[in-house]
Amino acid sequence: MKYFRKALLSGFWLIGLAGLVLGEVNSAKVQPLSPQAGKASVYEVRFQLTEAFPKTGSVTLEFPKDFDLSQLILAGSPNVKGGFKVFVKGQKVRLQRSGLGEVVPPKTEMIIRLANVKNPKTPGPFSVSLRAFSNKRILGEVNGVSFSILPRKRGERSVQ
Repeated sequence: MKYFRKALLSGFWLIGLAGLVLGEVNSAKVQPLSPQAGKASVYEVRFQLTEAFPKTGSVTLEFPKDFDLSQLILAGSPNVKGGFKVFVKGQKVRLQRSGLGEVVPPKTEMIIRLANVKNPKTPGPFSVSLRAFSNKRILGEVNGVSFSILPRKRGERSVQ
């Protein structure tokens, strides 16, 4: 009986945990529009969710330590209406929808642009983690959305 109770409680815990992540992120892509090392760039983030993205949903991006996010601002979104509030803490960026605009239907590609992201001084492959939330429930997540930072062009100076 004791083992049955433990198994039953474990089953409920697993069911509860599965309820936290129901959706998925499809076709996530991160692209620096100025990919040279040491340059400030606009970053375009594209992704789809298998669930609807609510008016009060949020997206969290985590950049590698080599990126300077201290001047990051929202450059906008051509298809997620209503606006975002931006919060930066260390290497994490949280984009919180304002509550205005419409719910984004499932499987709709969303595009969000972030400006003033300073690329690392060294070129190479990098990746960002992305999570989408509805309140505290994870709508989807993807680790390792890869992109490249290119060597600086000859004669070009880095942004101060």
